Amino acid sequence: MTDKKELYTALAQAQGEMGVCIPTQIHSHYKKEYADYEDLVEASRPALSNNGLSVIHKLDFFHDANGAYSLLRTILTHASGAEIESTMLITPLKEDYPSFSAAVTNCKRISYRALLGIAIRDDEEKAAQIIPKETNTSKIEKVTDQEVGKLAIEMDHDVKLIQIICKAWNIKDLTELPRNQFSAVMEKLKTLKK
Repeated sequence: MTDKKELYTALAQAQGEMGVCIPTQIHSHYKKEYADYEDLVEASRPALSNNGLSVIHKLDFFHDANGAYSLLRTILTHASGAEIESTMLITPLKEDYPSFSAAVTNCKRISYRALLGIAIRDDEEKAAQIIPKETNTSKIEKVTDQEVGKLAIEMDHDVKLIQIICKAWNIKDLTELPRNQFSAVMEKLKTLKK
């Protein structure tokens, strides 16, 4: 058995180099953004390659008295020869090729992310990045009371989201938001709701 210390060290270094994965897909049913397999690979492959790591997916098929089974093995390999793996049962919704293919793709996405520990930026983190932080907002014209009301309505009076916006701008409440950024914040909030 190959010692896995080098693999774990390389994985830790790769994770330190990986950025947060940014979702680019919209789920057709839930209308929420999600990271597909390509997003995950794009966020991680350079860091993996730089540290002598690669990922292999392998399909295994089994038959027993209860029926046939398909498994996806996701294997993280290191240049030293060490490897670790994750195995996942593939459960398609229907017994046809398109359903099987979709199930394999979902299993690849889930196991790849879990094995590598990839973080995905969520809506709250995106909201905090709507506007860059300003260190001195005291000399900037602030939003009007009417604009504050519109922002609150657009955020559905979500206290947590309001706190995220305030933290991003280093302000105490929405009344201190610079007026020249009102339209940009409103547009970004509308895209987050889609």
